[in-house]
Amino acid sequence: MASVPETSVRLNSGYHMPLLGFGTWQITQPDVVQSSVEAAIAAGYRHIDTAFSYENEKNIGAAIRSQIQKGIIKREDMFIVSKLWVTYMAPEDVPLCLNKTLSDLQLDCVDLYLIHFPFALQRKGNELFPKEDGKMLTLDIDYVETWKAMESLVSKGLAKSIGVSNFNISQLKRLLASAKIPPAVNEVELHPYLVQSDLEKFCKSMNIMLTAFCPLGSPNRPQEYHRGEKDPENLLQDPVVAEIGRKHKKSPAQVLLRYHIERGVAVIPKSVKPNEILENTKIFDFTLDKEDMKNLESLNKGWRACILEECTVKHSITLCPEGNSGYLLKLHNLSARCHSSETKERSYWQFLKRKVLKPPAPPYSHICQVGDPVLRLKASPVDPTEITSSRIQNVIKHLIKVMRKMDCIGLSAPQIGVSLQIIALEYPVHLVDEEPESLRKTKGLASFPLKIFVNPSIRIVDSKTITFREACESISGFSACVPRYHAVEISGLNERGEPVSWQTDGWPARIIQHEMDHLNGVLFIDRMDSNTFENIKWMELNE
Repeated sequence: MASVPETSVRLNSGYHMPLLGFGTWQITQPDVVQSSVEAAIAAGYRHIDTAFSYENEKNIGAAIRSQIQKGIIKREDMFIVSKLWVTYMAPEDVPLCLNKTLSDLQLDCVDLYLIHFPFALQRKGNELFPKEDGKMLTLDIDYVETWKAMESLVSKGLAKSIGVSNFNISQLKRLLASAKIPPAVNEVELHPYLVQSDLEKFCKSMNIMLTAFCPLGSPNRPQEYHRGEKDPENLLQDPVVAEIGRKHKKSPAQVLLRYHIERGVAVIPKSVKPNEILENTKIFDFTLDKEDMKNLESLNKGWRACILEECTVKHSITLCPEGNSGYLLKLHNLSARCHSSETKERSYWQFLKRKVLKPPAPPYSHICQVGDPVLRLKASPVDPTEITSSRIQNVIKHLIKVMRKMDCIGLSAPQIGVSLQIIALEYPVHLVDEEPESLRKTKGLASFPLKIFVNPSIRIVDSKTITFREACESISGFSACVPRYHAVEISGLNERGEPVSWQTDGWPARIIQHEMDHLNGVLFIDRMDSNTFENIKWMELNE
């Protein structure tokens, strides 16, 4: 589809998604649905967000078809998002839900299809929240199995990209561990009252785009979502938001939408009023400065506008607290997947809070171990214009710190949990001197100063291969013999964004190849002679 770089983002699936979308939750009256979508398209929206559970897809489809027939838009101009409902989480039911959506939308495929929630309910007629004797009819379906069915939708051409909604960090990690196609998007509640910075950092490190629903704090949400005195004031009426609006001569809604755009987050505001629909598009002609962003983020209360009463603890489904979006399956289901000896000394709830609900966000101060999905992802390139940004500089700083703390001679960003094409190389003299002189000569060991490469590429200078024993801090305690090219040249950008290259041979060339493998999701165990794989302390352990 045609897109403007400043107003769209490239997903990890390769497709472009407009940053501004039109949300359709709570719009159910047929004539209002159609008129609202038509008004949105007329105002310039090319991203429409809907879902099976919104029960409005038939009218949305009619509106889109009408605009196509009138020649106002082409199908390829539009980015259509829908969601798999929780009563269709069984793998065999996934196509049924999407086929109904496609039929209602009058489309051959959707641009993005999301798992709406990471839990499942039994199918009971057309009920969205089926109950029996007042209790929710839950279903023990693992969303990891559902994801496999989602992946098949891509191969069948029914969905161009797939993603999730309301997933937290631990759920994303678990999904990534087995996913052949990583989620392109995680759609969650985000606004200055619910900043979710840890989730934002994690998704960026995994190249997963965030879409903010309720970006304005959902002031017009249904009464069942209100919590009386626990509700803060209307976000649109917050004095801080109003003051920033006066500063930029923009409405509170425009300020809040721009806040998300500044964070690199897509937004899907909803309105049925043509003037508000148009107003919400006027967010690409101004920017918020650092002080504005700081003031807005200072409003963070960890407060959610949207909590489904049907999915609270009384129905054996626990909501995640502030810091991680999403919902957890029944605790007895989750516990089976979270075994730890620590639970013998701590209550399960303590363990859950510490290990699952509030995991640390990358970049980590430790090295990821084999089994972490980040080590098997193909790292994403860094935008050269962002190399000097605080975010990328922070990754580089952590990379150097961890590398030196662990006495590594090379380390890649994925090893500290960040799926970006950045590596650090350094072989200090004191580490070389620790090796026996005979080994230094045999391996061609030579010290070299700190070198940072961003978006590196490698060229083989000497194709002769030499086999030596290698180890990796991400597979701690093990080593094996691995063949590597004798001489290579690495090129890329340094920490200042300047072009750099380095041609070398021997052990430094081996280090380069080892770290370049990490950027492609490859570990030394994938290249080793399996007969040489051993625990470094095998002799000590066998005594």
